Amino acid sequence: MRMDALPGTTLISEFSNESAASVPLVTVGVIVRNEAATIAETLQTLLEQDYPAFAFEIVVVDGGSNDGTYELAKDFEKIAPGRLRVIREREPTSYGKARSLVLSYGQPGVRYFAFTDGDCSVPSNWLRVLVDTLESEEANVAGCGGPRCAHPKETGLALALGYYLADPLATGMNPGFAARKVRFTRGPGNYNAAYRAEIFKRFRYDPVIRIGEDLDLNYRIRRAGLQFVQVSTAVAHHGSRSFKELRTQMSGYGHAKAAFLMRNRRIDHFTSVVPPVLVLGITLLPLVASIYPKVSWAVLAFYVAYACLVFCITCSVTWRMRSFWGLACLPAAILTHLSYGIGFLAETTVRLFRSAAASFLGRAQKKQY
Repeated sequence: MRMDALPGTTLISEFSNESAASVPLVTVGVIVRNEAATIAETLQTLLEQDYPAFAFEIVVVDGGSNDGTYELAKDFEKIAPGRLRVIREREPTSYGKARSLVLSYGQPGVRYFAFTDGDCSVPSNWLRVLVDTLESEEANVAGCGGPRCAHPKETGLALALGYYLADPLATGMNPGFAARKVRFTRGPGNYNAAYRAEIFKRFRYDPVIRIGEDLDLNYRIRRAGLQFVQVSTAVAHHGSRSFKELRTQMSGYGHAKAAFLMRNRRIDHFTSVVPPVLVLGITLLPLVASIYPKVSWAVLAFYVAYACLVFCITCSVTWRMRSFWGLACLPAAILTHLSYGIGFLAETTVRLFRSAAASFLGRAQKKQY
């Protein structure tokens, strides 16, 4: 545990019994599955928080890892008994169910629940900044969160992809990736979030939601008239270290956004439908132009506009990096849009098919009776 406090903070050793009783209790949830390469750094940075050690616990929920993640987490449990608990799901089904287990196993009297992921690392002031923010806000603020940025130790391609994901043009001005100076947001991502316990217990994650559980939770909280604030100084370090990892992440985001759309009959944000529109445009417009040659100019204009967007993103990142590694954003942008868009369209298609099949079977059963 660090013994050097940040300006305006109090060392753990300086807390009296009276002041210690007033420190908000926090449960930090970490949901993992096959995170053996990163879980050690995640847990180490959480244990090194400058927030008073007696005032927060870490609950790790393992969703059936088979790469040694569970065993690594149990090693940390032995190192920090009473501060870290590792729970193994007997029947892993969804992220929503896994995150709800954090609530079930959290210590009594908790005032806040915070979340990060098993492939993230957080600065030593991360938890304190989140808690201080909620302590200073009105009761109608349900939670807060900060951006996800590349790890400062990353180099080469990993650093370039980190810069890419933090670029406003690349992420559609999403404050969850780019540290923008905005006050209110649609809600924090699971990788960097904190909620008031009474609100979290009231709404909870939906255990049946396989992916995109944070979008659903935040949406239901907003519908109740509550708000979320953005904390640009509460940073979680995480980035894609390869094009393969970037593809996997973006495909998952596409599936999550589509699941939210089909479940709630509304889009989370207009930028969430841009990649699938791009994919449809790239694949269908040439066919349309072959049937209707007069619209060929529109097809050409579409491709030119898209090329300009990718070029602007690449130039922006290269300029900020002051490195030719920024040119990696050219394939990264195309890969992002294709992976996200295909994931979105695939999830939408599957859900529409299931809905149509269920409707058909329902009508068939009614006719039998």
